[in-house]
Amino acid sequence: MATVPVRDAASLVITERSAGGVRYLLGKRRSTQQFAPDKYVFPGGAIDAADVALATQAHLIDGALNRREHARLAHAVAADAPTPEAIALAALRETFEETGLLVGTRLQTVLSGSAPTDWQPYFDQRVKPRLPPLTVLGRAITPDGSPRRFDARFLHVWADETHGETGAGDGEFERLDWMSLAQALDSDLHDVTRAILQRLEPRLTATRDLRDAANVPFFYNVDGAWVEDHLAG
Repeated sequence: MATVPVRDAASLVITERSAGGVRYLLGKRRSTQQFAPDKYVFPGGAIDAADVALATQAHLIDGALNRREHARLAHAVAADAPTPEAIALAALRETFEETGLLVGTRLQTVLSGSAPTDWQPYFDQRVKPRLPPLTVLGRAITPDGSPRRFDARFLHVWADETHGETGAGDGEFERLDWMSLAQALDSDLHDVTRAILQRLEPRLTATRDLRDAANVPFFYNVDGAWVEDHLAG
């Protein structure tokens, strides 16, 4: 069997506080999809050339990643891997495409003519992507044997940092739901999604600022078994 290449990817965990506690935005993937059909996951997807290109255009990005988050995204990557900025931007672009939500700063006019083509719909909403609110929650590499493999980074943002309305996505998800932890754990979650949620919940109940947390998990597979390491930073 041919080895399936590992693609760099990024997901965004969006949370909100309500009277009942913290809720998470999850999307149910369609049954026709090759990777994780029918599973609930966080919005996200593969990093593409447009994300790499935009990461070099600082005038189109509002602010920089926190130094610790930058270090975590740069942990144990190949020399030709996407930059931390490209990874973070991919999480924002994919989330917008799949859910209709944007993370960024409102603009008075549309930025056009200079953004990479895949990013123009984002800028058409008069929003410039903003990186400072993002916090790294974890990383996971899909094991051998999957029809698609990803080196996925999971970033977090609070819902009050977003613009737009959920449900205006590209059809990647069959449905989008805000769930409590109990509701999420009772749903058909992808295994890595479940692991990220279980490690995130204790941190969220303790504080709004997640950046002081140690032991940010890094999951990968060795001889058919999951190993949990940690990201430096």
